[in-house]
Amino acid sequence: MAIVSGGVTASSGKQVYWIEPLVNIVTGERALEREEFAEDIVILCRHRINKDMFPSDEVKDAALLELYEVYAALKDERELSVRVALLATDYMKALADCSACTLNAEQRTYVTTTSIPRDLDAGVAGSSKLLENETFRTWVTNYRFACTTPEMVVPQMDLFSGMSDEIKLPLIERIKATTMKWYVQYQSKEVTKADAEVLLHKIKSFVENKPVEGEPLANPIMEEAFQSYLEIGKDFPLDKVDAYWIVRINNLQICVNNLA
Repeated sequence: MAIVSGGVTASSGKQVYWIEPLVNIVTGERALEREEFAEDIVILCRHRINKDMFPSDEVKDAALLELYEVYAALKDERELSVRVALLATDYMKALADCSACTLNAEQRTYVTTTSIPRDLDAGVAGSSKLLENETFRTWVTNYRFACTTPEMVVPQMDLFSGMSDEIKLPLIERIKATTMKWYVQYQSKEVTKADAEVLLHKIKSFVENKPVEGEPLANPIMEEAFQSYLEIGKDFPLDKVDAYWIVRINNLQICVNNLA
């Protein structure tokens, strides 16, 4: 199977979403030095609900060393069917341990059929094709179960339930474009974690108080993002507006938590 390419690649230490690090490691299309490799692993760990995956630092360090050695041994390999050997290492198995997952069957189905392929393609264009490999599909499904709670997924399910693709898909594209616009600026250091925290605070204040006046955000990039999110919210059906803002807050809070 050919491995996808063409996604946005962040500079070292400036990634935040789980998609880019995972695709970097699994596909091997962009060679990672050991330090950057470790940074990508840290990002994958941050998204888990339970971050205590190993009984001791010694066990964790040994598992990480094994993973990097397998990664290094596969540096010239591009066949996904071979590279998924990475997912059988102790560290990657620990990352995908979803034994504590509290999602019900309906919520798991949503994560598997909607959330995972959508998020993969949003993070690295075309990367949902990786799901054609059964080993990868199983691993990433378990990993996302380990990263998701009902409180995170239920608002997303409610947000688009009953909406036609004609209405839903353009809204999803606008949300994605708005988020990626400021996120790319974060990658180039035009936006900081503090800027994202201020944006989150302004959105929370708007949801609580519905103010439309006030001083614009100091960083014009984030003020533009706020105004864009505001306009998108106006185009949701009235009975979906509350769910829209809950999802925006949840997703932005996760993003802020993972920014360097």
